[in-house]
Amino acid sequence: TKNIGLDLAMASGRLVFVGDAYIRTTTDMYTIGRTLPAVFGATPPKGNYADLETKGWEVSLSWRNAFDLGSKSFNYSVRATLADSRSVILKYNNPDKLISDYYVGQEIGEIWGYTSDGFFIDDEDIANHADQSRFKSTSWGEYFPGDIKLKDLNGDGKVDPGSETVDDPGDRSIIGNDRARYTYGVNLSADWNNFFFSAFFQGVGKQDWWPSREASYFWGQYN
Repeated sequence: TKNIGLDLAMASGRLVFVGDAYIRTTTDMYTIGRTLPAVFGATPPKGNYADLETKGWEVSLSWRNAFDLGSKSFNYSVRATLADSRSVILKYNNPDKLISDYYVGQEIGEIWGYTSDGFFIDDEDIANHADQSRFKSTSWGEYFPGDIKLKDLNGDGKVDPGSETVDDPGDRSIIGNDRARYTYGVNLSADWNNFFFSAFFQGVGKQDWWPSREASYFWGQYN
């Protein structure tokens, strides 16, 4: 891990700033082995075949002070924090870069998906659109006005997953990331005349969500 930090105390120590930035490289992670010829006759053994790099930062700002209230000291403090990090795979046994598995260059948490272009308006709209019959609205492979219209990103006249690789993802693209980004927190505390108060709030600034199979009903016929 490589790290650089800055600590500042101002206003006689009442105002304090702490900031850190880091790069962490995790090497020789234990994962799937190299693809071997079929004559091997068994599942390739796992080994230390993966590397991961994480870049991140975190900052905090706090204020602490006191004043007299009813001849007694009222002490209070406020502290706010903000942090973010992103992890990228540097080495992994997936030479074809299949989207269904990890691959070199992948940012952890990537969500691959299709892009909506609204809804089909009428039969003419359907007839003039790329073939997306694999996303059928009925059991016999039709779709109707009101169904979701998906973009033909590669312009080949059909909406499909291609070879399901990074180089040929069909009409899929990276549409989000399910990792928590920009995590923040606020600490509040105060005390006066033997009464104490404290509160802590935390949240996530950005995170994309894709329903699990258990929530597939959320998508109706597109589950």
